[in-house]
Amino acid sequence: MLLRLTELSQEPLYKQLIAQLSERISNGELSIGAVLPTIGKMARKHHVNMNTVRRAYNELEKVGFIQRKGEDSAVVTFSPPRLGRISAGHKSITLHSLTGTTTPLFSEPMEKRELNDQLVKVHQIQTNLLPKKLPENELLSVVAHCHPSYIVGGDFYDCIQIDEYRFGFAIADACGNGLPAAMLISQIQAMLKSELNNGNRIRRILENMNRQVFQNSPEDRFVTFFFGVLDTSTGHFRYVNAGHNYPILMRGHGNPERLEVGGLALGMFSDTTFEIGQVVLTDGDILLFFTDGLTEIRNDLHQEYGEQRLLYILDRCRHRNIENILSDVLKDVRTFAGTESWQDDCTVMLVRIGRRFSHRSE
Repeated sequence: MLLRLTELSQEPLYKQLIAQLSERISNGELSIGAVLPTIGKMARKHHVNMNTVRRAYNELEKVGFIQRKGEDSAVVTFSPPRLGRISAGHKSITLHSLTGTTTPLFSEPMEKRELNDQLVKVHQIQTNLLPKKLPENELLSVVAHCHPSYIVGGDFYDCIQIDEYRFGFAIADACGNGLPAAMLISQIQAMLKSELNNGNRIRRILENMNRQVFQNSPEDRFVTFFFGVLDTSTGHFRYVNAGHNYPILMRGHGNPERLEVGGLALGMFSDTTFEIGQVVLTDGDILLFFTDGLTEIRNDLHQEYGEQRLLYILDRCRHRNIENILSDVLKDVRTFAGTESWQDDCTVMLVRIGRRFSHRSE
């Protein structure tokens, strides 16, 4: 697929890519089911950065023109009518909504504002599903931040008090962006609450959730998920990491530890088995949970923020209070990114073990 991308244009390359792919979809050259080149192949063919192609594909997916298949490929999922032959019910889409220009792709009776209003309502529902209040006492201090790259997102976090001493911590990232990811992540939230209400142990919780995602979601949909339970009476933190970014444990002294033990992401295979990891936490320890939107954000030079920079800023401010640590991390990420916007949903949750934390015998 040969496009006309040029550095001589005032339009950024990703917007040129969006405009030209949108034009081919709108004129029927690319019909429903057409497979787009992989991100790597498109980038090599047109001598552009892979992030340029990834960003263009993400924007096209948000408005329903394509659907991403895994990390690299995508297929066309929207077939607009020919210009001048518009039937009722089609979405209102212009190149302005994708590229910042005002050239219409096709006329539409349904305004984009109406669609956005519906998405805003979904966003409000998502927000209401997040914890209203996080623990802040002599045992635990918890803070979190969730920033969707679009109106709705595919990330979530939770802190759930299971009983007097036990607290559950969860963070998840559904593949893709926009409404499909939001719907899948809402299912994950509901499944977790149901499993906990049933009194299931961690391994059974993950096995049941994995089976449900596999059975009830399309093949290309999966969720990276981390869930752990802290027993504040003993300091034991038992967890499972299902393909998620490794949470970071910062001790008072020593090198950071990564919580890696677990299995594959939820929904990849029906019979995935999960290992249980365990660490013992003590006064002043800090746990950092995050989704890949935090470390994979790029700056104007297409450089990735990366985990090493995250570890550096976390180590530098580890002795501050938990709110300031979160603020410092987010400030550093925004300073690094400069004028670039978030290309993916970004979620961070920080947990500090209280200074009065004490272990009791089981």
